[in-house]
Amino acid sequence: MATDLARLSQLSSRYARYGRSLPGLSLALGGVVMLLLLLAPPLIGNAAEVSWEHQRGLLALAVSALLALWLLAKEGLRRRIYQSLGLAESRPAPSTALFIRTLAAGLAVLALAYPVKALLGPAAQEPTSVQVALGLTACWALPWATLRFIRGWQEGLLWLVLGFWGLALIWVLPLWEGLLQGKGALAAILFAALPLAYFGGLAVGLVQHLQFLRLVREIRAQEPCDE
Repeated sequence: MATDLARLSQLSSRYARYGRSLPGLSLALGGVVMLLLLLAPPLIGNAAEVSWEHQRGLLALAVSALLALWLLAKEGLRRRIYQSLGLAESRPAPSTALFIRTLAAGLAVLALAYPVKALLGPAAQEPTSVQVALGLTACWALPWATLRFIRGWQEGLLWLVLGFWGLALIWVLPLWEGLLQGKGALAAILFAALPLAYFGGLAVGLVQHLQFLRLVREIRAQEPCDE
């Protein structure tokens, strides 16, 4: 009996980690969102009937929607799949809590730096009203979303990458033109890192999900049968 209780406690502890720190399929979904973020600029830029100013506004809205979509989708996956046996969250380690608070502060500074730089830049690159509104909103929305929705360092690192590229694409659309032409070290780093980030996130997310499915079977096998 003691052995069974110890086994069940161990399984419950592993199950609780999915409610707190293990992202599972949301990590795989993040790789897809990252790919969509990098495909949005050329797709919007190909709309010849849309003016340059409207392209910048549409891109800002598309990027914001993709970031919000990932947050909502990952929370839905957590509730419907990784907490399907009941709510059992484990407290985050102090180091994890510190990492998330530091990440929130860093994204707040980054979100503020982009609009300040744009507003102080050349008049020819004056930001649109949509960019300004979304950029300034990001100064509180990104830190709030980080503290509210990010669970663990794996999600945190992915959120940092999504937030960085999201802000960069909202404010610096010409960045993509240089990347397509393969100019500079940034282009080389991006195109080398993109397949690694996409397939890496996909692989790790699927492995974690398969491990969760096996964990659920083990937990159900430990439950007493009704006579």
